[in-house]
Amino acid sequence: MAITRRRAKNIHGICQVLLDAEQDTDQGRELREILEIYGDNDRFSTWLYMHSYPELGNRLRPERLHGRRLIAHLKRNLQAEIARMRRTPLVLGNKKIFTLDHLRAAILDLDPETIQPYADDDMLSGWLDRQGYPELAEELRPIHGSGVELSRTLAHAIEKWIRLYRERDRGFE
Repeated sequence: MAITRRRAKNIHGICQVLLDAEQDTDQGRELREILEIYGDNDRFSTWLYMHSYPELGNRLRPERLHGRRLIAHLKRNLQAEIARMRRTPLVLGNKKIFTLDHLRAAILDLDPETIQPYADDDMLSGWLDRQGYPELAEELRPIHGSGVELSRTLAHAIEKWIRLYRERDRGFE
């Protein structure tokens, strides 16, 4: 049986692959083999670096585990990172941001000069990636500009994705 290729958009997606790899099925065994190859070639850490998880990438880099030990190690570290990120705000100016609604409100409330470095240095999109919003992060990555127009552009994109994420979540109920 050939395994269907998967593409994880975030660490939640990787966790789902790990759950499937734990299964005692042909597909689970094939997934474990693929994951071992990824681990042996430092592909996990490379993916994590590219998606704004440098600390997690560093923790997973030196490991050369196999089979269920690899799956358990990855799950433990990914789940710890997910829990940590839920508690880690984006500090934007003098505001601590935990949700997309708070981010949109802060962007509209703060001076554009305060927001500018966060957009220019990819800190907004990095935080969004880590929070599990990779599509919004990608949309914000190419946004550069200044002043009120930058704030409006960012707020509009966030508002659009809030609606899309809510619609998606309702579809899973």
